[in-house]
Amino acid sequence: MGEKTLSDSETDRRQEAEARKLTRSAGAAYGLIFGLSFALIIWGRDGALLASARANLAWAKLLLGLPIAVIVASLIGWLASLFSSTAIYITLWAIAGALLSWIAGRMPFDGGNIAVWLTDRRLWGLPVFPYGESAQARTELLLLIGGGIGIAVGFLESLAVQWAWDRATPRGRMSLQSWIVLLVCIPLVIPLATLAEDLVYQRVRVPQQRVSESVALALSGAGEDVFKQHGLNYFAVDTFREDLSQSYVIHQAGYRDIGGYTSTQIDAVFEDGFALRCETTEVGMFFSPEHRVLICTDISKKYAGWMDDLIHASLTGERRWSDDPMRTLSVEEDVINWLNSHNDRIGASYQVTRAGQQGGWVFMSARFDTGFEMICRFHGTSSVQLDQCEEVGQPAP
Repeated sequence: MGEKTLSDSETDRRQEAEARKLTRSAGAAYGLIFGLSFALIIWGRDGALLASARANLAWAKLLLGLPIAVIVASLIGWLASLFSSTAIYITLWAIAGALLSWIAGRMPFDGGNIAVWLTDRRLWGLPVFPYGESAQARTELLLLIGGGIGIAVGFLESLAVQWAWDRATPRGRMSLQSWIVLLVCIPLVIPLATLAEDLVYQRVRVPQQRVSESVALALSGAGEDVFKQHGLNYFAVDTFREDLSQSYVIHQAGYRDIGGYTSTQIDAVFEDGFALRCETTEVGMFFSPEHRVLICTDISKKYAGWMDDLIHASLTGERRWSDDPMRTLSVEEDVINWLNSHNDRIGASYQVTRAGQQGGWVFMSARFDTGFEMICRFHGTSSVQLDQCEEVGQPAP
């Protein structure tokens, strides 16, 4: 009788150990599914739409955000499963929902900066995509809502891990049915993704899509009626039809939010160096505003002209940009000093070309017949700054 009782006790302990092990596995799997769904629905969709618009760094948010979301959600799911208290499940997931929402709100900015730093070391540490007050306000709202949705996610996990155990194999392992019941968390990603889309991602992505669509229609030879059907401004790009080509990249060059009036500057940069800068604006409500393309200008001509003015200043001392009543360009004194120190290598015969762009940061090259070549760095939109020139092949000053 004693031996049978001992055997039953061992069996009970073994079953309890199996249940704890499976519960922890189910908790981690639940978090994995939620984190993966979160990343794919928010950043995967956004990346696909940006890629179709030929946007620069289209997949950066997904590549950077997916491992973060999976690690955070899996860890929270596993930690919650260590406890039998529903309150702990809810508390941990409320924190996770707020954290993931905060990451989602900052990813277009901080994530974009990290992507630029990794792909173009010339801009390491610089705020290529600044995180402004408007973006911060929207992120804070998203964070609060994400915490609320996290409460529902946590409560559901407390049930889902038990459902997974009920459908385990006779040996106490996760079955296919166990995995299927854990998919119950996916619908909770949808409202959070919808809010992130309305509050954050549309404002970054849609202006790029609208400019890309305008360029594509102009290349197709579409008339004014077709532009109107798409809600686009025919006259913004019509003047430049002859300068457009099929190969181009879209850059978000700048963003302004002044007294509730928001506008975005989008650059369409073509393979031959021609570039348009288009001004877009938001019209409508706080959620899901309409984006309109107002006007486009030949920005490549301006950058080439500024390089001409810079070289002219080195040769003659005349600073033509200072005579511009609009003060569209400012040149830092360190740049002038650097040019003066290289006067003996700068000649009157040269060729100016575009040497790269990330966001609103543009690099222009001047190659002289003397064999000397320099690259200068511009940034900004309404007021452009030239803050650095360096010799090609030499470290930055």
